[in-house]
Amino acid sequence: MSATDGSISLEIVHRVANACNTAPENLTPLHTAIDCDALEALVDSNFRGTCEFFYEGCRVVVDGDGSVQAVPNDECVTDAPV
Repeated sequence: MSATDGSISLEIVHRVANACNTAPENLTPLHTAIDCDALEALVDSNFRGTCEFFYEGCRVVVDGDGSVQAVPNDECVTDAPV
């Protein structure tokens, strides 16, 4: 999924849940890590570059084309049921 297919916020939550081997509903709300409206507006503006932040133990990278990467680290929520 890319930003043009749906909400970039939902894409981030699903990517992080997958990276952390947990269900999306087990994660804290994304808005605790970043302003979701601002992020959506940034991606919708076709910005050039990347936006990086940490969420649920993952480094999240959002590119200007709307692609999302979630790179887990040791703080990933892996003990929650999937």
